[in-house]
Amino acid sequence: MNSRERVMELFEGRKPDRIAVLPQIGDHAGHVQGLSFDVLYHDAQKAFEAHLKAYREYGYDVLAVQVEPSWPVAEACGCEVTYPPNKCPWITKNVIQSPEDLERVSVPDFWRHPATATILKATRMLADEIGDEVAISGYMTGPLTFALQLMPYNDFILASRKNLEFAQAVVQKATQVAQGFAKALAEAGAQIHVVCEHDLQMFSPKDLQSFILPNLPAITQETPYNVLHVCGQVGAHLKAGAKELCQVPNLQFVNFSHEISISSMIEIFGQDMGLCGNIDHIQLLPHATPDEVSQACAQAIEQGLKAKSFMLGPGCEITIDTPPANIKAFVQSAERYGRYA
Repeated sequence: MNSRERVMELFEGRKPDRIAVLPQIGDHAGHVQGLSFDVLYHDAQKAFEAHLKAYREYGYDVLAVQVEPSWPVAEACGCEVTYPPNKCPWITKNVIQSPEDLERVSVPDFWRHPATATILKATRMLADEIGDEVAISGYMTGPLTFALQLMPYNDFILASRKNLEFAQAVVQKATQVAQGFAKALAEAGAQIHVVCEHDLQMFSPKDLQSFILPNLPAITQETPYNVLHVCGQVGAHLKAGAKELCQVPNLQFVNFSHEISISSMIEIFGQDMGLCGNIDHIQLLPHATPDEVSQACAQAIEQGLKAKSFMLGPGCEITIDTPPANIKAFVQSAERYGRYA
């Protein structure tokens, strides 16, 4: 059974030979090969080559070009973005400041914008080259988190408390763009879509109900297999919205951080949702020994095998300074400890 077959079995709710590994490797793939950040975001051929080499080196089961594409997508929508060679890009000017600015934002042609086209072209190259042997995924920030890319954080947070109608309109606009990018990723060959709600942790559980749950189905309808990624201490949020999340079409997995235990996630979702997590990408993976990484993964897998379905994954993107030996230990632990009986 190859990686693609293994992952598809898990998404269909069946038990393959073993659990799969969703590694969340983005910029690391280029960094270890000496590529600067600005090259990774603007040269599809080099991005393709970097991720192909990383996949061959580490042997994980799900492969993506970028796991944080919101900067290029925001730029395609009219934001201004800086791409330094030695660090991640950042938004220097948001496109939405007031209700009047909503009309300035529409779903762009992602194949024509240089940075988003890089992601799509490299995704297509990977799908054509190895899409039969490994699951190809695409990432995009979700309704709430992408709204915070289109509009300054402080302004949106204030609007969410003082002008809810405007805040919801911003989220709906963000949803339209995220849905459009999900469609483009699927056209490029991505078989799985990871919807990232990094910033849910900044809001209350009721904001999951207000901003994310009504809009998430528009995004997940674009691909048959979807993962919702969340960061931080959002157990209360997930508990409050568990029933609704389990009813979102084509949503099969929730990816979560080390700040939430796997056992508590099983309590929240029971056998109604697949789980992906929860290896510490902040301290453990960059700073531990390979043996310590392997031991932590073994403990996570022991709990994860009790879930409906389980993929081993970090809590968020693996950092560029993570030692390759630790990533190998992380990936190899699935083969070592994650076999279904």
